Amino acid sequence: MRRAYWIGESVTLTATFTNEEGGLADPSVVTLKIKTPDGQIASVSPTRKSLGLFSYVYSLAGAKPGQYVYRFQGTGLVQTATEETFAVIESAFP
Repeated sequence: MRRAYWIGESVTLTATFTNEEGGLADPSVVTLKIKTPDGQIASVSPTRKSLGLFSYVYSLAGAKPGQYVYRFQGTGLVQTATEETFAVIESAFP
């Protein structure tokens, strides 16, 4: 995944969940939270793409520049979480 995006683009956030043996597995519930540079937190529903793979397309239309943090969390059958970051940058051209 790229680490920097322009305002107006979309970023696809993904997470892969595995069981204790390392095989792909679905948690009972998957949540995704996205924290913006000004501290606001949005809770959204990711889409299951296949066994153990979840994603969400996040639009940066009207986004604020800065560092974003997102967290996928699985509960139930697979209990794990992962956090990642990406930056949103302004274009030099209006």
